[in-house]
Amino acid sequence: MVGAPRPAGTSAAQATTVVGAVTTPTTTTTLAPGQSTNSTVPTPSSAVVGAWLAFTAAQVALAAFALRLDGESLRPLWAVPLQQIAYRQLMYLVVIQSVATALAGTRLRWQKLRRLGIVGAPAGVAHRGASLR
Repeated sequence: MVGAPRPAGTSAAQATTVVGAVTTPTTTTTLAPGQSTNSTVPTPSSAVVGAWLAFTAAQVALAAFALRLDGESLRPLWAVPLQQIAYRQLMYLVVIQSVATALAGTRLRWQKLRRLGIVGAPAGVAHRGASLR
């Protein structure tokens, strides 16, 4: 019923359209003067990329400051963005493995090599326990 009084609890921006026996709610948006429907709202992906770039720039600036305080070269700064991509993902893998091992109740092995005792020390190098007489 088009033109029927508005139900209680609805605003002027909300209306009800009756199509046959089906009632579908419709919502209209009121624009401010001078505002168009094609406003440039940043998409979530561009906001995330912008935040990542800002965070990385701050890390590079702080790393450069720290290197200058120590009197070091600024050459390693190129690796700071790579740390965000590669090194942190490796650290997440280590943390996930550690948590899974802890939840399973097992010990995480150091993966030591089996000692065979067949490698000798170079000539002229004394063994730790040997006397130098």
